[in-house]
Amino acid sequence: MFRFLLISFLLAFLIESYVLIKIGNVIGAYWTICLSVVTAVIGVSMLRWQGLHIFKKARISLAHSKLPAITILEGVILLFSGVMLLTPGFITDTLGFIMLIPTFREGIIKRILAKSHPLHISQNRIMERHEQQEYDGSSVIKVEISNKENNLLR
Repeated sequence: MFRFLLISFLLAFLIESYVLIKIGNVIGAYWTICLSVVTAVIGVSMLRWQGLHIFKKARISLAHSKLPAITILEGVILLFSGVMLLTPGFITDTLGFIMLIPTFREGIIKRILAKSHPLHISQNRIMERHEQQEYDGSSVIKVEISNKENNLLR
């Protein structure tokens, strides 16, 4: 896994450097740097707005006693998007902007959930019932979890 990540980062760095040099040759180094900074600033401001929206959505889910699992995954994707937007380069900025599109994030989440669980996945309202029992002189807490199906997203 480490080797794969190392090769991926090196390959991404080389491709990004190549693209920056090519664009710099066409529009000049100054304008290339300015464009890279402007895309980062625009991306971070969009990221901030969407991050606040995701946070508000999670608070609403918790207020209704729902597990905000999908919303948390959206937040993780937004975090990754922020890393991509702050990394200098046009390819990483493009990937970062794509991850800011809500329908794209939902598609990623559906694929993650489908691969992580072989059964039908849905956002569940989890109800727990705890019972404390004595077993060989020590306390044992028995937890029963039942799920009530809702729609996957919204």
